Amino acid sequence: MTSEKCSDENQTDWRSMWICIFLSVCSRSSNLRVLHVNVAIFEWNFDFLGWVVAACSIGCTISNPLYGYWNQKTMSAVFTPLGEEGIQFGGLVLNMYTVVSYLMVLICIFGCLIIYFFFNESYVGIVTKEEQEKDDVQVPMFDIPAALICIYLFMIVNMTATNIEVYGFSKKMSSPLTTVLYDWKDSDSIFYNGIALAISSAISVSFNIAQGATRIGKIDKRKQMLFGLTFFLLYQLFMYPWGFYSGPLNFLPKGMETTEAGGCYAEYLWCNETTRVPIFIYFFCFIVFFGVAFPFVETPSPALFSEILGPRKQGTMQGFFSLGGSLAPVIASITSTAIFKYSGYRYVIVLQASTLLIAIVLILIFYKRLVPLKVIKKCKESTVSSKN
Repeated sequence: MTSEKCSDENQTDWRSMWICIFLSVCSRSSNLRVLHVNVAIFEWNFDFLGWVVAACSIGCTISNPLYGYWNQKTMSAVFTPLGEEGIQFGGLVLNMYTVVSYLMVLICIFGCLIIYFFFNESYVGIVTKEEQEKDDVQVPMFDIPAALICIYLFMIVNMTATNIEVYGFSKKMSSPLTTVLYDWKDSDSIFYNGIALAISSAISVSFNIAQGATRIGKIDKRKQMLFGLTFFLLYQLFMYPWGFYSGPLNFLPKGMETTEAGGCYAEYLWCNETTRVPIFIYFFCFIVFFGVAFPFVETPSPALFSEILGPRKQGTMQGFFSLGGSLAPVIASITSTAIFKYSGYRYVIVLQASTLLIAIVLILIFYKRLVPLKVIKKCKESTVSSKN
């Protein structure tokens, strides 16, 4: 029996598949927007924020492998016009921060109801132990180094996204980076970065659709990942504070906070020696480079990981795959916040570029091993690819 035969006998439950897609889109956005509310209300310092994100990720790190074994974004700009005062209905306050959290609560409740009433857990394309014995088919051990490389690639995506979220490559929070670079106060950072994110997300969605509906999705996944990693590297290259950029950076007026004005805190001594990335370069890098890079790494890496594992139940290994994605923010949030505070974002860029270069080198070295698992037909000497 081959995986092609399995897929003929069992059809994919597309309704449940679309439910999974919807919930995966909502979950991460809801968690980080609620965190943003707490940051704004309680005025946590930057170091503490890094530890909060790390703590969240540690929880995911512990739960993901156990669960595996047992088995949007643009809102910042949309709700900014409500302002910090917002609208009050009795004890309920709807402002630019809280309305997003309330909306996400409703979405999560809606998601729970969908799972309970409509979701159906089923498997397609799995060669069971009974089928292996009956049909003389053997599913060999998967290539461990190849699987680990896919996990590392997924970690890279999550590390990059976490650095965006925490210290301000402007994806979800009122970012310290744009505050120190362009003297934006918090509300300005949320608004302008939200608009940039909306455009960047539109580009990413367009490529995601193209991957599923056009010949782009048929391109070798290894080439897709190399392409995406190259765009991530281009971002680091242009966002590095080169000496020919203007500078140094400005400091916050004495006695003022980032809710009132932008600039470097007094303890950020590195601002005296750091240049300012031109704002048009910043927006171009964030919108174009990130918009293109994410779908070409984030999409093919888990798909290739699944193909490398082959037609077997993958719950445990997918749990470890998620573990890697959860462990990466722990590393990124703590190290990046510390580096940013004491040395600026220059060395955060260097750190990210180094991890990206390692990923590219690993893909090139193990290029021929990053392929779908082949099912062995015992009664014949030929093998059949597990990829449909």
